[in-house]
Amino acid sequence: MSEWKEVFVADLGRVITGNTPPRKHPELYGNHTIFIKPTDISEEQKYTYNPEECYSELGFKKYKNSLIPKGATCVVTIGSIGKKMTKAHSDCFVNQAVNAVVPNEFYDEEFVYYVLKYNLEQLKSLDSGTASGRENVSKSSFSSIKLKVPVNKSIQVKIGQILSAYDDLIENNQKRIKLYCEIAKILFNRINHEGDDLIEYEMKDIASYLGRGVTPIYEEGSGIWAINQKANKGVFLEEQHFKEYKGGNWIPEEKWAKDGDLLINSLGEGTIGRCHFYKGQDDIHPIDQHISIFRGQSKEIGLYVFQFLDSDEGQALLYSLKKGGTNMTMLNIKDLRNLKVYLPNKNILNNHFNSVEPLFAQKAKLESQNRRLKEARDILLPLLMNGTINVTVAETKPAAKIIQLDTATQKQAAPQFKEAILISMLTDRFGNEKYPLGRMRYTKLSYLFHRHADDQIKDYLRKAAGPYNPKTKYGGSEKIAHDNGYVIDKKNGQLTGFVAGPNIKGAKPYFEKYWNIEYLTWLEEQFKYKSNDDLELFATVDNSLLELNEKNEPFTVEAVKNVLKKEPEWNAKLEREIFNDANIQRAITYLPTIFQY
Repeated sequence: MSEWKEVFVADLGRVITGNTPPRKHPELYGNHTIFIKPTDISEEQKYTYNPEECYSELGFKKYKNSLIPKGATCVVTIGSIGKKMTKAHSDCFVNQAVNAVVPNEFYDEEFVYYVLKYNLEQLKSLDSGTASGRENVSKSSFSSIKLKVPVNKSIQVKIGQILSAYDDLIENNQKRIKLYCEIAKILFNRINHEGDDLIEYEMKDIASYLGRGVTPIYEEGSGIWAINQKANKGVFLEEQHFKEYKGGNWIPEEKWAKDGDLLINSLGEGTIGRCHFYKGQDDIHPIDQHISIFRGQSKEIGLYVFQFLDSDEGQALLYSLKKGGTNMTMLNIKDLRNLKVYLPNKNILNNHFNSVEPLFAQKAKLESQNRRLKEARDILLPLLMNGTINVTVAETKPAAKIIQLDTATQKQAAPQFKEAILISMLTDRFGNEKYPLGRMRYTKLSYLFHRHADDQIKDYLRKAAGPYNPKTKYGGSEKIAHDNGYVIDKKNGQLTGFVAGPNIKGAKPYFEKYWNIEYLTWLEEQFKYKSNDDLELFATVDNSLLELNEKNEPFTVEAVKNVLKKEPEWNAKLEREIFNDANIQRAITYLPTIFQY
């Protein structure tokens, strides 16, 4: 068991309180160094990348003694105390409501962040208040908070590494979510500006439901968590702000969130008009009365209307509808119902949906992953900080569950045998008596699997049916799978292929030596119900994008078609419907959401 000791916050390093330059001196503001205020800090994120304001070079020089260096931990101590903190991703300034801890040489900066996070609630007990009634913890009180820390700095480092592994994955997912949203906006702007035959509708005429949510009745312990406007941050729903409603059948069916709903904040300055596109289970969360629900007559309509109202033009339109005084502005539901929007024709609408909806589906999956990562991190945090988990014994186990081994450290085997194991497990997941797994299908699935799992695709040749690995048949992999009883041949009418053999269970332990079993789950989620044509499209376009990326060329339909044209066995694909411009664009949009280029 490692040795721990009790220290004060002040012992961790230098404590700096921020400043706000006088507003009467605008020359102190500019774009030289970021300036972080509590309103910029999210409870959901470790870093604050895009604060509202920056200091100018003049401001930097005037306040350089209070500069917060990269790696410091910044804690809000005035206002909403015990909730907000951030880690400086670069040198920055903070305002007077924030105290920053700059670790000294005895303490690891990652550990300092997490030990302060663990003790954040202590701030509540130190609230001295202000004349205005705001919560306030003085610098001296903050500096005197008692903490328990490991004596050995190497133990601090290990604890920081374990916990930061979770936050690093969360941050990476958040960056991918942001990318998906940006791609969706680009596709919408292109459609919206190209449309020559947009048709005018009132929103009530294209809605299956358009109304406010339900007036709340609260009940602790019911397990019915409602979405309110404080939780609606536009891109995200912050679940810590959900409110617990009374159980029972009192909530009307139409006032429960459905997959594809548009949720519009409809009361109060600052958040009025904020739009969220709900991608989740139906009838799990009621919607609060201060949110308006637009449920399109089709999901294609719902997504398009969301993107319009979420655009700068749509937001300005919603803002123009607000009514009421300064402290009680609202969107009238009648005005929303009569609001005029413009939709493209059905064909354009459907093609746009097919291009954009996968982005939002991936966004929802990443958000779900982040919820699980946060839950795991928050379970580990107290166990590591109170010494229940002794990192000298279990120092790598928590991180090993979420940090994948690189290829060089994975156990090696003959390539033919590894591929035989993969064929066997693909057969187990994707083949059955009615639909045996054919060679064309498993070849595309194995290509897509390798792209996700290890990027080992050098043996795949550009053949007529798309990327194809001849070694699976002629190099012995199929024979190995047969000889070991992992697969057997099956014919059902015109369909021929493989089904799981009597010894299929013997393949799984080998698979788990070479790859993570979750890779198969990922493959199943992405492609189990895709047609062979879709698999061929995705594998072929992906292979083309890899070439374009290598040449530093843009990912466009024309660029992909040029790759296909120059390949003798791929040129004929351009005559097929699955390789029309719309489908190639669909693949170009979808593939960067699941693969890296």
